[in-house]
Amino acid sequence: LNVHHLVFDAWSIGVICQQTSRFYQSLGDGEPPEPLPQFIDYRTHEQQWRQSKKFRDTRDHWKQYENAPVGLVTLYGRKSKRGASDSVRISVPFGLQRSVRLREMGELADWRGFSPHLTRFNLLATVVFAYLYRISGSQELTIGSPAANRPTPAFRNTVGLFIETLPLSVSLEDGETFRSLFKKISKESMSFLRWAQPGCSTTALSRTFNVVMNYISATFGEFDGKPVEADLLHPGQLDSGHELRFHLHDLSDTGEIVAQMDVNTSTLEGKLRESMGGHFLRVADAFLDNPDALIGSVALLGEDEGRSQLVDFNPTMQGLEDCSVLEAFSASVASAPQASAAQDQDQSITYAELDTRSDRLAAELVRRGVSREENVGIFLRRSIDFLIAVLGVLKAGGAFVPLECRLPAERLAFMVEDAGIKCIVSDDALADGASGAGADTVLIGEELQWPAANTELPGVDPRQAAYVIYTSGSTGRPKGVVVDHAALAAYAQWALDTYANGGPVRFAFHSSVGFDLTITSIFVPLVGGGSVIVYPEDGSLHDLSILRVFEADEADMVKLTPAHLALVLEQAKPTSRIRRLVLGGENLETELAGRARAVLGEVEIYNEYGPTEAVVGCMVHRFDPEADKGVSVPIGVPAAHHRVYLLDNGLNPVPEGVPAELFVAGEYLASGYLNRPEETAGRFIANPHVRGQRMYQTGDLARFERPGILEYLGRADDQVK
Repeated sequence: LNVHHLVFDAWSIGVICQQTSRFYQSLGDGEPPEPLPQFIDYRTHEQQWRQSKKFRDTRDHWKQYENAPVGLVTLYGRKSKRGASDSVRISVPFGLQRSVRLREMGELADWRGFSPHLTRFNLLATVVFAYLYRISGSQELTIGSPAANRPTPAFRNTVGLFIETLPLSVSLEDGETFRSLFKKISKESMSFLRWAQPGCSTTALSRTFNVVMNYISATFGEFDGKPVEADLLHPGQLDSGHELRFHLHDLSDTGEIVAQMDVNTSTLEGKLRESMGGHFLRVADAFLDNPDALIGSVALLGEDEGRSQLVDFNPTMQGLEDCSVLEAFSASVASAPQASAAQDQDQSITYAELDTRSDRLAAELVRRGVSREENVGIFLRRSIDFLIAVLGVLKAGGAFVPLECRLPAERLAFMVEDAGIKCIVSDDALADGASGAGADTVLIGEELQWPAANTELPGVDPRQAAYVIYTSGSTGRPKGVVVDHAALAAYAQWALDTYANGGPVRFAFHSSVGFDLTITSIFVPLVGGGSVIVYPEDGSLHDLSILRVFEADEADMVKLTPAHLALVLEQAKPTSRIRRLVLGGENLETELAGRARAVLGEVEIYNEYGPTEAVVGCMVHRFDPEADKGVSVPIGVPAAHHRVYLLDNGLNPVPEGVPAELFVAGEYLASGYLNRPEETAGRFIANPHVRGQRMYQTGDLARFERPGILEYLGRADDQVK
């Protein structure tokens, strides 16, 4: 019997089979079965119903859904092509044991509804909604559910198309458990049954969902005393606009529930489709094992998927040795002592001169009592003197704390007090501001007045503090992030290898000294034998030195924020020397990256991601205009000295495409927050995937945009960095 769905629904097939079975039985006893009710009777009923006030009230109820903002479910971060309807079916048997457990759960008072089928619907809907929540990251979920529309015994035995698919919505909260979700679904399903009346479905309502859960209560247990094996044939198509359709049934009445998932082929590719069934069953098992478990902490991935995310995606981190940037700088001095280490508009300094002057400063700092890992403030504008100060503090065994000259006096005083700064390196022009901070001041221009230095400089342990950078954090209150020598050296060497192939590079130094973007601009050239091109502050309110960088076109490489780049492109022209841009600090949109290549020429654009706590940068992606078609440029792959994970609330890896919090792990993270042990312990936690290692909880959301490539999605909170 081949009949179009427009003629009758799945319930009708059961009615027809039962009636046909009765006819077969009548061949033995000679008593033909009673004729079935006619669909014309239902048509009359519905016409009368549509004239009633209750029908109008029912329509008003559903109009609330039509007028509500549409929040379609995004499956694994993917969307189908407009108008695409081809589908593939994934069959996911629950198995007899799992099915029995589900039925036994439904017999308990906490889970029992007013009918066995409603109970089973609520239990299965709990699994479906929990699964959709985990693979979409959405807390506001709406699915379509067919309503049988058979309110009387006569209509339940009538052949015809009765069903209408209507929306069922649930809002999940942080900390949602399976039990709390089940209660919400039970409440919503009762409301659904109340308002799911004939004639309520509309085109507008059908646009409010792109996932359908088709719970089929009909069974085909026997035919004339013979067992029946029934199957739900796959038509190969979905309704246009639908991404996923669940068919949940036990058609053959075997006691085993079967989930069949019809997936829009334009939404998900083969490998990810193959994983869906396993993800769905792991959610079901977590529900059955512990109904009070947090849904957000359920491990979704199998062993192979987990290894792909945790191990294969990350570098091996073999051959890394702790060292200091001072070692690499000394190698640059020895290799080319007369090469230019830095220059500004008025002067240049060689590696030998920079080495000698920073040695003299280091000796003076030691003479004044600067001890190992003591925090030393640097209150200088962008200049060659700033580079001397940084190296001098490091050579003296201290940790430099950059103090932005434009800081309000009260914030400057707070940072000096919080960091325990007893000594500040400054110059004549800023001496008053430095002394006002309440610390001993060393004026870098007075080197000739210092006594001859016979002081032996202390050695540097790679694991001692190198610098402290203050970031506002989530509360707006400054907090110092402590970075050691080994972490700084690991970043600088990785950045040199990544952006300059390990060779000398002329790098523009144009950004605020208190911004860790400046760490890249200073140390990458100095550890590689290159040159720092210094652009002093221009005196304007907002410091537009970045414009002079591109006007001069003297550097090989510039690190800047997307906001900087947008400003530059308003008046820039093609550059001849600047061939590489490193973008960081903000989300980089694809349109801006493409425009930069159009305006500046075929520049290489690297999108670097990394919170201060991960030491400047921990991921990078080279912009590819042919492959990068999303709104934002991906943040790419981990740096050679870091591991990067996307983890759920239970610190489990998540499937490809699913939004999750980004964690950075490894031996080269920041040491923590200065004088804030509780905050340090709260954000720098034990890595559950590598014994003895720490990882930093960034608070940033990301997803695997494609295999092996991460896309930044924004903050999980409202933190301003």
